[in-house]
Amino acid sequence: KTLDYSYLPVLDVNNNVISLVAMYLDISEQVAYVEEIDTFIRENPHAIITMDPNLKIKDINPAFSKITGYFQEEGVKLKLSEFKVKSRKGASIEDARKTLTPASGNIIVDFPSGTRHLTYIYIPIVDKKGNIIKFLEIFSALTEQMDTIAYYESILDAVPLPIHVTDMDMKWKYMNKAFEDVLIKNNVISERSSAYGLPCHNANATICKTEKCGIHQ
Repeated sequence: KTLDYSYLPVLDVNNNVISLVAMYLDISEQVAYVEEIDTFIRENPHAIITMDPNLKIKDINPAFSKITGYFQEEGVKLKLSEFKVKSRKGASIEDARKTLTPASGNIIVDFPSGTRHLTYIYIPIVDKKGNIIKFLEIFSALTEQMDTIAYYESILDAVPLPIHVTDMDMKWKYMNKAFEDVLIKNNVISERSSAYGLPCHNANATICKTEKCGIHQ
């Protein structure tokens, strides 16, 4: 058992101690709960950062060190603003602060361990009055997945025939180099990434918006 205790002196009319009252409170469950949370953070395969409301890093777990190359002594000296962010798609931690709800997205950061593609979520922890007492950031590396995607895209780029991929709304999600070259030559796009999300009929092919379009069917 883990006990919290206090001793209260009992005084007589002359303020002399005549006895002591000992009070014990069993806090075993609370201690076990805290230890469970600590174990969850320490053993988690995802990187977890604990920050104060000013975004000063207070604690990091081993997965954070493995992904970033920052070890405990270095990591706890950092602020979130010191990370070298190259690009971000998604919400910021300030969005989490304003809404008091989790905010997530994808990010590319330069760490001592190298450039890392990450998916992240910021979680504000609030007290009973709704005041933020700390933030948790949980992120995992997408670098291996991105390398795999780049590998397959390089294969598709080597195919001399134009290839493009659309979603169910017929908006471009991907195109290979041959298809990109055709669209650039026809002054449709400047480069392939600028086309992603656009309707594929922007290609202005003779079959676009007709029943002969294989995608439309």
